[in-house]
Amino acid sequence: MALTILDLGEDILTYAISRHLSPDDIFKFFTLNSTLYKLFQSSATIYQLLYNKKFTNNENNYTLNLQQHLNWKQLWQLRCNINQEVFTWGESNGGRLGYLSTRIDQSHVSRKLGGWSVHTPTNVPEFNRHLIVDLKANGYSFIILLNNGELWFTGMDWKRPQQGLSTPGPVRAKDYKPNPGTMALSSMNNNVDDNVGGRRGIRPGTFAGGRGRFGVMPMPMPGRFTDDDEEDSDEGVIGGNGGNGDTPQEGSSGANAASPGASSSSLPQSRRMLQPSDTRPKLRHAPSKIQETNFLSRMFLPPVNGPDDRKIISISTGREHIVALDDKNNVYTWDTGCNSNIGIHVQFPGIPESVSVVKVSAGWNLSACQVDGVGLVVWYTREPLTKEQFDQQNYQSNVKYSVIPGTENNVVDFTVGADYVLFIKKSDSKLYQFRLHAQDFATRDNERLDANDLKSMITPLDNFNNWLAQQEASIEFTRLNSCFTNFVVFTNHDQVLIGSNAHLLYNINDETQEQGKVPVLIPDLQGQNIKSVEIGDYHYLALTNDGSVLSWGTESRSCGCLGIGPRELAAAENPETVVEHGANLEVKSPLHVKKPKGNRVHGKWVAIAASGWQSGGIYVPLYD
Repeated sequence: MALTILDLGEDILTYAISRHLSPDDIFKFFTLNSTLYKLFQSSATIYQLLYNKKFTNNENNYTLNLQQHLNWKQLWQLRCNINQEVFTWGESNGGRLGYLSTRIDQSHVSRKLGGWSVHTPTNVPEFNRHLIVDLKANGYSFIILLNNGELWFTGMDWKRPQQGLSTPGPVRAKDYKPNPGTMALSSMNNNVDDNVGGRRGIRPGTFAGGRGRFGVMPMPMPGRFTDDDEEDSDEGVIGGNGGNGDTPQEGSSGANAASPGASSSSLPQSRRMLQPSDTRPKLRHAPSKIQETNFLSRMFLPPVNGPDDRKIISISTGREHIVALDDKNNVYTWDTGCNSNIGIHVQFPGIPESVSVVKVSAGWNLSACQVDGVGLVVWYTREPLTKEQFDQQNYQSNVKYSVIPGTENNVVDFTVGADYVLFIKKSDSKLYQFRLHAQDFATRDNERLDANDLKSMITPLDNFNNWLAQQEASIEFTRLNSCFTNFVVFTNHDQVLIGSNAHLLYNINDETQEQGKVPVLIPDLQGQNIKSVEIGDYHYLALTNDGSVLSWGTESRSCGCLGIGPRELAAAENPETVVEHGANLEVKSPLHVKKPKGNRVHGKWVAIAASGWQSGGIYVPLYD
């Protein structure tokens, strides 16, 4: 009698096979017949895999505890709830919060000399009724990844307008961009009958003081193609909770939904069809159901020859750059060298393209990825795109990189900061630092360091490792996160350790050095099953196991990044915790971020983001 796939054990079906599949393939596999579907509906293992693959890309390996009163299926349904909303708060400079002050609740706004800020979580309505896979913050914007693979950013730009180049982008020249006359002539030749315009008009004197808006330059027009008749390819989520238990279709309703068959003339200028060159790859994308605004813009993958079914599955942000990983094992970057919203497909000379990229991480001025069979690959600059590449619509760029010795299949987790990479080794469970000067390495001629040079750049963080040695034998470091020179380390026993530049530079042989000698442990965070900690310039956010958010640190110049409401009220209600220092506000121990819908609607935060002077999160209201 012939065996069928149903003769395999439940553990093989739900874990041994499923852990090698993408979330979409898991859905397809378990809908092959009714028996598999029943197994899918009842298996906690499958929902745990789905959650970690879809919403953390295995970066954090989210875990449950008894205090949550949620099983994996319920957590999955909560995270996929179509009622989820994006909220931002903090400094508004450059439109980074995604909205104008005149269009939000005025009780959330703090007016100050030269501008305004937001002290209470405030909704970005364009993303309502859409499934958000991830929300990240960099120094100047928020980056939003949708379930259908669309990538968006808030503000006028993800980098400083009209500033110089910085690592890990190109450091000697920006990507090639034709002059306006050449671009206009090319557009006229290729688009005789079309009314072609940029995504944004760059108008002088439209802001206070006569300052013009800088924004992101329009996407290069030669060879660009928008297929306006193609229907949006949002995919629903099986097992998600859209309020009635049915499969939710992302963006299937809401005020911002656009009809799939909209004509070119009814769409923004950047969506209108441009005649493609027959010899160049075509940039195709379905029209989004989200409308671009002055402070919301879409980002694009570079064009490819032939059918294009790529989908971004993971993102990470640095100070002025973004790194993304797609489901085809490609790594992309948007950095200070870019002249458009099209990402650059980074290439690693000498590393086979067939190897699997496990995780990507963008640091302050570096980027890195974990590659199976290779180790931690750290890059600090890339080559700028040439005129020939632009003419051919070839958006590939070689990077200058180093592979950290001893990390091949030997990394529990890693994170990237300013001139350093922190990583936990599987072999000894210790925390290590790989330190390099990004600008120096980026400007060197093609000098490759040998293994001994690279090994000399690795040092154990003895202050943290010594702390670990004094704990129970079963305690291990499990997860890392960082921003600039601040970082956080998690353990498998719900401990949260915080470090700073003093810890990174601590010398255990210097007996007179006290600062940085031991990790910082904030009592309110210990044993609380904290899910994640995000770090800004001077503030911290922590996502708790009950779906609330804690914040502490400093609000510089009353920027509102802590989300605890008006500073006067916060100081009056928490006199021992909240201290005013001139224009700055210091919160000495964690306080709860204000509920985005007040006390009238219960709900849970499911994701948080922080960087610079701003914060954000994804909130799921739970209506009765």
